[in-house]
Amino acid sequence: MAAALKYMNRKLHLLLLLLCFLFVVQPVCAQKKKSKKKMKGQTTNTSYEAKIKNEPAAPKEYMHLYRTNTRGTLHGNKCMEDYTQRMGFRYVMMPPDQEGSLTATEMRFHNFGVKFALLLKNGPFWHHRLNKKIRKCREKTGDFYG
Repeated sequence: MAAALKYMNRKLHLLLLLLCFLFVVQPVCAQKKKSKKKMKGQTTNTSYEAKIKNEPAAPKEYMHLYRTNTRGTLHGNKCMEDYTQRMGFRYVMMPPDQEGSLTATEMRFHNFGVKFALLLKNGPFWHHRLNKKIRKCREKTGDFYG
């Protein structure tokens, strides 16, 4: 009796091992090889919930850094304006004697908040990267005044 149980236990063990092997190998055999090249006219979205947006994207709102003069900003230089917009801000020139302009204290507090937000968005050395880009844009465009 003990020998028969041992024989049945061994058969059961082999059967379980075979089933486990088949469950592991079966998904590998069933997978199809994907083609590397994309077929013409192939759609990327097949869900029924796909909706086409008719309205254009809203213009991006940039943060403003107020300056009283244009020194060191390369104001009007396309290379520099594109870079500052990629970083998420624009320089705004606001002479102190102009009506409706911020006072020096208001300007400092505003710029502090914007610079803190830029620190969180672009990392701790964003200003060093900006200065490096200013030098490169000056060399590229020959803009050494301003």
